[in-house]
Amino acid sequence: MCVRGLFFILFFMAFGAQAQIDFTSHFLSSGKYKIKDESRSKSRAPASVEAASGEIKKEPAAAEPAGEEPDWREQARGLWTGDQDHIDQFYQEKVDADDSRLNRVEIQLQSGLGDLDAKSNFSTRRYRMSAGDVNLRSNVWFTPLLGLSGAVRFSLGGSIDANDQTRSTDPVRNEEMELGIKVRKYLGVSKLSSSLTFRLYYRDEDFRVSADSTTRLRTETSGFGVGVQGSVPSSSSHTWVFGGYLEPRLFHRERETKLIANSGDPAESLGVGVDVGGEWKFDRTSQFLYGLGYRVEKNVFDGPASQADALTGVTPSNVTATTNRLTFSLGYRWGH
Repeated sequence: MCVRGLFFILFFMAFGAQAQIDFTSHFLSSGKYKIKDESRSKSRAPASVEAASGEIKKEPAAAEPAGEEPDWREQARGLWTGDQDHIDQFYQEKVDADDSRLNRVEIQLQSGLGDLDAKSNFSTRRYRMSAGDVNLRSNVWFTPLLGLSGAVRFSLGGSIDANDQTRSTDPVRNEEMELGIKVRKYLGVSKLSSSLTFRLYYRDEDFRVSADSTTRLRTETSGFGVGVQGSVPSSSSHTWVFGGYLEPRLFHRERETKLIANSGDPAESLGVGVDVGGEWKFDRTSQFLYGLGYRVEKNVFDGPASQADALTGVTPSNVTATTNRLTFSLGYRWGH
């Protein structure tokens, strides 16, 4: 799954580089530069020619950019039709060159510690794990307000206790891939303006217990989610960041290891999470990140489990499993 995620991120980076080239070409070929060339060539013409004609030709004045930032719909329409002159002019004249919204490509790496606590009335699905956590994300902005995002996350050094009296452990690799669309809304043109970022994404998570485990199951969860993130600058160098997301209908399944069992028939799964943190800004292309994230996922099963609980000897029915994950991370974002 991490290989697929890295492929998506490399694809976005290549796409973003092309978008940057197209933007630069579009900028250099704009009418702003043509007017300067025309005025230069006209200045070489003898003054007597204009005097003889009795007419003084006036060059058309450049259109003033709108006072408000073009919204994402207008920018998407301009991206589709190729008519972006007024959008480019707005950002050239109204937005500070050090504003991060002008980045076309962003890559961020965050690493920290994660604590995973799973509770259930079936002991096979009850465990706790603390491990390192690494998150690599790429954003490609086709316009300052509209872009794509891809991310891969994986745990390091994870293990859980075996579900028996041996006190042994089972190695675990928790992997996650995300791919989505982002839309931003800034509450002003200043680089200190607050902003909201909305996202629609697809998420795929794999909790990979060792295939040799005789007491634990692997699990996979996938589905769509929606989220929103707010950014509120507190100074020219620091911004508070907070947000949340909802995954209302997830597809959850259990995979057998050497343990051939299941918790029942999957009935319903959902996820919800919140994030808080901040960014220290060195310049438009460089930021230091820190954050705290909390996520809850609940899986509900229908009918009896396929076998008796290894600890109680009773076969549970209508099993529920609730997984809580708390993560603290530090990181760095590079933008261009």
